[in-house]
Amino acid sequence: MIFPRLIRQIDPSAAPIDPGILSGIVLAIVAVLVFNSVTWWLIRVIWPVFADYSIHFLSQTLNHWLHAKSAYLFRFLLIVCYFTFTSFNSDSLRKKVKHIYDA
Repeated sequence: MIFPRLIRQIDPSAAPIDPGILSGIVLAIVAVLVFNSVTWWLIRVIWPVFADYSIHFLSQTLNHWLHAKSAYLFRFLLIVCYFTFTSFNSDSLRKKVKHIYDA
């Protein structure tokens, strides 16, 4: 492995990578895939109409909602940024912040 030697050239006190963490990542990926599979199987068994709807129409509906929500989110973030930057430019806030950091 090249990484432990490389990192020790930069930082001599660096510890080697624990190989057990790689199995944890693989286990997490397998757990997510199993959860998705079991959930999809249950939806097909319990709600076949919803499974049919999700196969054919859900992606179109979500794309429409995502487009509408992203426009509102962008406007909201613009307003938040506006109020944030204008509040930092006020003299009273500058005095408060200066007083806090001078202490």
